[in-house]
Amino acid sequence: MIKMKKILKKGKKFLLEKNSERVVFIAIFLFLISVVVYSAAPNPGHLTTEVEGYGADANLQDTLDDLQENLDSCPDGKAIIGVNIDGTVNCGGVTAVWGAPTTITARTGGTGNMGGYDGMANKCTGANEHVCSAEELTAWEQNGGADRFGWYNGGVSRKYDPNTQQNDCSGWTSSSSNYGGNLWNQNRINYEECNTEWDVLCCKY
Repeated sequence: MIKMKKILKKGKKFLLEKNSERVVFIAIFLFLISVVVYSAAPNPGHLTTEVEGYGADANLQDTLDDLQENLDSCPDGKAIIGVNIDGTVNCGGVTAVWGAPTTITARTGGTGNMGGYDGMANKCTGANEHVCSAEELTAWEQNGGADRFGWYNGGVSRKYDPNTQQNDCSGWTSSSSNYGGNLWNQNRINYEECNTEWDVLCCKY
C-alpha cells in the first residue's frame, strides 16, 4: 500500500512539473487512443443498412426493394444471369435441357466424316444454331413438330451387330460402313451406316 502511494505521488509530481512539453505529449497520446477506440467500435446504426465494400452509404434495403421490382424485368426467352449492387439485373439467353426447339433446320451435311464434332457443328450455319440431340428431337415430336430427316448427335456408343459400331460415326470422323450414326427418320430414331450422305439437323431456341 505504501509503495503504491509513492508511485502515485511520483506520477502527480511528474504531471505538475513545469514542463509543458510533457503535459502536451500525454494529452495528445490520450486523445489518439480515444480516436482509435471510437473508430474500432461498431456502429449499430449502420450495421443493417450499409453494405461494406460497395461504396459509401450503399443502402441494403433500397437495393433489396429495387431487386424485387426487377425480378420480372427480363423479356421472354431471357433469364436473370447476374445481379448488380444497385438492384438491377442482367438478362441473358438460356437453353432448357429438356425444352423443345423452336425451329429445326436440315443443313447440308455429308457422310459420317465431317472432321469431328466441331466440324459437325460448323454445318449449322444459321444464327444461334447447334446440332440437335436426341432429347431435343424427341421433345420436338412430342410438341407436334414436323417430320425431319438427318444426322444428329447421339453421344452414345453401342454394337449394332457384331461387325458395326454405332458411335456417331466414330465421333463424325469416319465414312466407313463399319461404323454407324444416328439418323432421325421422319419421327423416330434410325441407324445409318456412315458411308451414306445425309443432311445435319440443326436446332434453335
